[in-house]
Amino acid sequence: TDSAKSGTSIKNRSGYQQMMSDIEKNPKINIIICHQIDRLHRNAREQLNMIYELKAKRISILTTTGLDTLDEECMSEILDEAASAEKYSRRLSRETMKGLKVNAEQMLHNGGIAPYGYIVGPDRKLHIDETKSPAVKKIFEMYAAGMSYKQIIKWLDDNGYKTAKGGLFINTSIKSILENEKYCGNYFWNKRAAKDFRGMRNNHKLKEDYYHVYGAVPAIVSEELFNK
Repeated sequence: TDSAKSGTSIKNRSGYQQMMSDIEKNPKINIIICHQIDRLHRNAREQLNMIYELKAKRISILTTTGLDTLDEECMSEILDEAASAEKYSRRLSRETMKGLKVNAEQMLHNGGIAPYGYIVGPDRKLHIDETKSPAVKKIFEMYAAGMSYKQIIKWLDDNGYKTAKGGLFINTSIKSILENEKYCGNYFWNKRAAKDFRGMRNNHKLKEDYYHVYGAVPAIVSEELFNK
């Protein structure tokens, strides 16, 4: 199982990855049972790649609706289901984006964990977390003064600060904070380029028309310090 995980990618699906690992390690496994084929993938190409990879190993995927990927008579229906699943996923994605755009126009927090140093209030907007915001300010001050990620992390560890998930800070934690302009008061949404046909995203590529409002978030650091 992969509860509340998108079927469009296997990247964050630990249950799926565990299943495939078990198959590799145990040659006695010859059947996967699932409710419907689209429970494995919502990406048609990845779904078919998996089916044919397993067919080559004589491993069958059986569904509760009676489809069997080793049965050639079922393949036309399986192909139809794969296309329908991807079409549904794309339509759902478009509708979800419409809702997120409405939220962005009201400058609401658009899901996920709030940036470190903020909390999401009852109004669904970001508010400063007074217990963690001093750490954020210190990160910017130390980096602007020429200190390394290693020195900053040591200071955070020595002063008992943990990440939003309760773990230790690492280099990428510091980098994501330093690059997040919400800390100097700017609201943005839908900034990163969309995924390509492979389902891959270039996180360094930005959209030209992403939603951006200056001064719409309570600032933890000044714009001058952020830019420095």
